[in-house]
Amino acid sequence: MTTTQISTSPLVSGPQLITGLPSTSNVSLDIFPQYIAALYIDYIYIPICATLGIVGNVLAFCVLISSKTKSTTYVYMSSLCVSDTMVQIANILFFVHKFPGHETLKVSMSLYDVLVMVTMTIERYLAICFPLSAGRWLTLSRARLLVVLEAVLVAGLDVQHMFLRGMRYNEVANQYYCQPMPGPTEFYAHKIWPWIDSVIYCYGPLACLIIFNILILRQVKSSRAFQSKMAGTEAADKAQGSSSKMSDAELQVTRMLLLVTSTFLVCVGPMAFIIVAERYFWFPSTPQEFATRYFVRTIFNNLDYTNHALNFFLYCVSGRRFRQELVDTFSFLCPAKVKATTSAKGVTSGRDRPPLEASSSTAITVT
Repeated sequence: MTTTQISTSPLVSGPQLITGLPSTSNVSLDIFPQYIAALYIDYIYIPICATLGIVGNVLAFCVLISSKTKSTTYVYMSSLCVSDTMVQIANILFFVHKFPGHETLKVSMSLYDVLVMVTMTIERYLAICFPLSAGRWLTLSRARLLVVLEAVLVAGLDVQHMFLRGMRYNEVANQYYCQPMPGPTEFYAHKIWPWIDSVIYCYGPLACLIIFNILILRQVKSSRAFQSKMAGTEAADKAQGSSSKMSDAELQVTRMLLLVTSTFLVCVGPMAFIIVAERYFWFPSTPQEFATRYFVRTIFNNLDYTNHALNFFLYCVSGRRFRQELVDTFSFLCPAKVKATTSAKGVTSGRDRPPLEASSSTAITVT
């Protein structure tokens, strides 16, 4: 396999390398529209996605830490805000090509983000299925401990690259690159690690999210069926007064789970596929094929980044209480208007409004 230097658009700083092409000089990709389109997608979309993602995650973090409601859900959501922000910062560093460690930062924070999301989903399942015991199991101290342990796990997985990679000189580009060292480590990095990375980052978490979301939906459905059977009894009449609130909370949980799962599937799934495809069966043999692969990878890579910029908007769309918390947090910007709106709609204050959990059966609900 040879390496060929190509000339690129001014949007890209430095020479790009094609592996696996015939060793010819001055191979230009600027003549292929798919390659030019990929460059402009990065040039236009990356700054927009990173800006919206950072602003949204910072706003969500401010809402979470300033809320009077303290729950395990807030611990996980705050961690997601931090990790998503770091991914977007790495995205900008990748865009300007000036920070050599941006790939490690992006991979580490992306993996941490996924682990936290899976942990939060499992906690929701436990809280809904075991409401009487959830209060003892799911505590703030344990949530904080899990967040720290997951960070240690991610660091342990990534520290291996310090021993597997090194600076290798490329004569064509006339510069050094951080690449796997020749020998068994190169085989591991190119053939084995992509599968491990895809399973940990995408396939495993996606399977967990689908399974636990199905279990949660079944539990919500059976709970509603049980409530309907109790209709007509005196005990049901008393419980019916709070059942509407419980049903509303369950509906918001279902909406959030579906949004998170579908967003993760659409945004992350394609990238995990192309990582494996590039290592095993998608080897471009001509500059045009390379340009096509570059375009497809650019689309999927930006979808992956988009996943880390949407959480704030998902919270706003699916969580009515989160929207109210957002208004309460930033009410100082326009106190007169917020006060008038609150009085007109009869919205209770943050102190009097019931917490996000709303019921024992949804003790760690995100709303």
